[in-house]
Amino acid sequence: TVHPLYAAPPAPAAVPPGMALVPIEPTPGIITTGTVALMKASDSDLDATREEIAATYRAMIAAAGDKQ
Repeated sequence: TVHPLYAAPPAPAAVPPGMALVPIEPTPGIITTGTVALMKASDSDLDATREEIAATYRAMIAAAGDKQ
């Protein structure tokens, strides 16, 4: 006899405000988006500031929602 583990399927995990579920490993599209955002934010120099890195991170999180 098979006994179900749950009476109903578990509810999906809630994502707290200000957080996002993203892939554990970035996809090629996420990496490309981050690279482009960093180059734009830092005027193509590689000595990025905290604000430039934050802008890059936000662009990568936004790209993580895309199906690639």
